[in-house]
Amino acid sequence: MFVSKHNYHKLPGGGFEIGENKKEALIREAKEEVWCEIEVIDEIWKIIEFRSKRDLKQTSYCYLCKVVSKGNPDFTKKELDEWFKIIWVSLDKAIYLIENDKPDYYDNFFIQKRDIVFLKKAKQIKK
Repeated sequence: MFVSKHNYHKLPGGGFEIGENKKEALIREAKEEVWCEIEVIDEIWKIIEFRSKRDLKQTSYCYLCKVVSKGNPDFTKKELDEWFKIIWVSLDKAIYLIENDKPDYYDNFFIQKRDIVFLKKAKQIKK
Protein backbone atom coordinates (compact mmCIF):
# COMPACT_ATOMS: atom_id res chain seq x y z
CA MET A 1 0.00 0.00 0.00
CA PHE A 2 1.19 3.52 -0.75
CA VAL A 3 0.34 6.22 1.79
CA SER A 4 0.81 9.11 -0.59
CA LYS A 5 0.12 11.91 1.92
CA HIS A 6 3.22 10.81 3.86
CA ASN A 7 5.08 9.36 0.86
CA TYR A 8 5.75 5.86 2.22
CA HIS A 9 4.79 2.26 1.42
CA LYS A 10 3.59 -0.42 3.80
CA LEU A 11 2.23 -3.91 3.87
CA PRO A 12 -1.48 -4.22 4.64
CA GLY A 13 -2.33 -5.25 8.16
CA GLY A 14 -4.42 -4.67 11.23
CA GLY A 15 -5.49 -6.12 14.52
CA PHE A 16 -7.47 -9.01 15.90
CA GLU A 17 -11.19 -8.91 16.50
CA ILE A 18 -12.69 -10.75 19.46
CA GLY A 19 -12.59 -14.51 18.96
CA GLU A 20 -10.32 -14.47 15.88
CA ASN A 21 -7.17 -16.50 15.48
CA LYS A 22 -4.20 -15.17 13.48
CA LYS A 23 -5.23 -16.69 10.15
CA GLU A 24 -8.85 -15.54 10.46
CA ALA A 25 -7.66 -12.00 11.23
CA LEU A 26 -5.29 -12.13 8.25
CA ILE A 27 -8.02 -13.22 5.84
CA ARG A 28 -10.40 -10.52 7.14
CA GLU A 29 -7.70 -7.80 7.02
CA ALA A 30 -6.81 -8.73 3.42
CA LYS A 31 -10.46 -8.22 2.49
CA GLU A 32 -10.71 -4.94 4.41
CA GLU A 33 -7.35 -3.42 3.49
CA VAL A 34 -6.72 -4.49 -0.11
CA TRP A 35 -10.04 -6.04 -1.12
CA CYS A 36 -8.71 -9.42 -2.06
CA GLU A 37 -9.35 -13.04 -1.24
CA ILE A 38 -6.20 -14.88 -0.17
CA GLU A 39 -4.96 -18.39 0.42
CA VAL A 40 -2.56 -18.59 3.39
CA ILE A 41 0.58 -20.51 2.46
CA ASP A 42 2.96 -20.15 5.41
CA GLU A 43 3.77 -17.98 8.42
CA ILE A 44 6.90 -15.96 7.71
CA TRP A 45 7.83 -14.49 11.04
CA LYS A 46 6.82 -12.56 14.13
CA ILE A 47 8.29 -9.20 15.17
CA ILE A 48 7.85 -7.49 18.52
CA GLU A 49 8.28 -3.71 18.43
CA PHE A 50 8.76 -1.31 21.32
CA ARG A 51 7.89 2.30 20.50
CA SER A 52 9.08 4.20 23.56
CA LYS A 53 7.67 7.60 22.56
CA ARG A 54 4.18 6.10 22.57
CA ASP A 55 4.77 3.53 25.33
CA LEU A 56 3.65 0.86 22.87
CA LYS A 57 4.53 -2.79 22.55
CA GLN A 58 3.24 -4.30 19.30
CA THR A 59 3.50 -7.85 18.01
CA SER A 60 3.22 -8.24 14.23
CA TYR A 61 2.85 -11.48 12.30
CA CYS A 62 3.55 -11.86 8.61
CA TYR A 63 2.34 -14.57 6.25
CA LEU A 64 3.16 -15.67 2.74
CA CYS A 65 -0.14 -15.78 0.83
CA LYS A 66 -1.49 -16.34 -2.64
CA VAL A 67 -3.99 -13.83 -4.03
CA VAL A 68 -7.06 -15.72 -5.21
CA SER A 69 -9.09 -12.72 -6.40
CA LYS A 70 -8.95 -8.92 -6.29
CA GLY A 71 -11.78 -6.48 -5.70
CA ASN A 72 -12.21 -2.72 -5.60
CA PRO A 73 -11.08 -0.82 -2.49
CA ASP A 74 -13.51 0.85 -0.11
CA PHE A 75 -11.19 2.95 2.04
CA THR A 76 -12.04 4.26 5.48
CA LYS A 77 -12.18 8.02 6.07
CA LYS A 78 -8.73 7.90 7.71
CA GLU A 79 -7.29 6.01 4.73
CA LEU A 80 -8.86 8.50 2.32
CA ASP A 81 -7.50 11.41 4.40
CA GLU A 82 -4.00 9.92 4.14
CA TRP A 83 -4.44 9.28 0.38
CA PHE A 84 -3.99 5.50 0.49
CA LYS A 85 -3.46 3.68 -2.80
CA ILE A 86 -3.25 -0.05 -3.38
CA ILE A 87 -0.36 -0.97 -5.62
CA TRP A 88 0.56 -4.47 -6.76
CA VAL A 89 4.28 -5.04 -7.32
CA SER A 90 6.76 -7.91 -7.28
CA LEU A 91 8.50 -8.89 -4.06
CA ASP A 92 11.78 -7.34 -5.26
CA LYS A 93 10.03 -4.09 -6.21
CA ALA A 94 8.27 -3.97 -2.81
CA ILE A 95 11.62 -4.33 -1.03
CA TYR A 96 13.11 -1.59 -3.22
CA LEU A 97 10.21 0.81 -2.64
CA ILE A 98 10.11 0.37 1.13
CA GLU A 99 13.89 0.49 1.53
CA ASN A 100 13.99 3.79 -0.36
CA ASP A 101 11.18 5.50 1.53
CA LYS A 102 12.06 8.39 3.83
CA PRO A 103 9.63 8.14 6.76
CA ASP A 104 8.50 11.54 8.04
CA TYR A 105 6.68 10.37 11.13
CA TYR A 106 7.77 8.35 14.18
CA ASP A 107 5.48 5.35 13.63
CA ASN A 108 6.28 5.19 9.90
CA PHE A 109 9.94 4.55 10.71
CA PHE A 110 8.92 1.41 12.63
CA ILE A 111 6.56 0.32 9.85
CA GLN A 112 9.38 0.65 7.30
CA LYS A 113 11.88 -1.38 9.34
CA ARG A 114 9.33 -4.08 10.17
CA ASP A 115 8.08 -4.48 6.60
CA ILE A 116 11.61 -4.68 5.14
CA VAL A 117 12.42 -7.53 7.53
CA PHE A 118 9.20 -9.33 6.62
CA LEU A 119 9.72 -8.92 2.87
CA LYS A 120 13.33 -10.09 2.96
CA LYS A 121 12.34 -13.12 5.04
CA ALA A 122 9.58 -13.89 2.51
CA LYS A 123 12.17 -13.74 -0.28
CA GLN A 124 14.36 -16.27 1.58
CA ILE A 125 11.39 -18.61 2.05
CA LYS A 126 10.39 -18.40 -1.62
CA LYS A 127 13.87 -19.50 -2.81
